[in-house]
Amino acid sequence: LTALAKSVERDVIEDEMRQQAAKQMMRQLGRIRAEYEAGQIAAPTEKTNS
Repeated sequence: LTALAKSVERDVIEDEMRQQAAKQMMRQLGRIRAEYEAGQIAAPTEKTNS
């Protein structure tokens, strides 16, 4: 029973960590998009491997 409780607790913690990471990535993406649209970031260039 203790092992099951620890497993469930670990799953809950991992889910919370994933949610926090997703929120952080969305904030960063929004910031990058705003910088790009404001012209602060150069457009990506195509790279070819030869």
